[in-house]
Amino acid sequence: YSPDAELLLFRGPDAAVYAVMRDHALQLMADGHAVGLLVRNDELAHFEDLKAPAALLGSDETTMARSLFAGIRQLDGLALDAILARMPDEKGLGLAVSDRLLRAAEGRIIDVTAPL
Repeated sequence: YSPDAELLLFRGPDAAVYAVMRDHALQLMADGHAVGLLVRNDELAHFEDLKAPAALLGSDETTMARSLFAGIRQLDGLALDAILARMPDEKGLGLAVSDRLLRAAEGRIIDVTAPL
């Protein structure tokens, strides 16, 4: 499943990724774009003040794998311009979730290599 909204994936150290995702969301919103977040339950606190709709994926890889496409469809149903998500660790079941996200994002990954 590939959403109508542009799905952007962010990969890197946690704190740096959250900061770059926030900045990216704020910039898109300032430019008049509707933005949604596809996040784990424990990540939501990093973005609550953005007032952007969020689809929660759960807090473990098994729940994420089960709820991934439903979360994408939920956000895509809001006619958003962009959906922002963090790439999970690419090990175990996280590898399968990463692969599904990468396909849905059509390869759009923003690598955050240095902590901010």
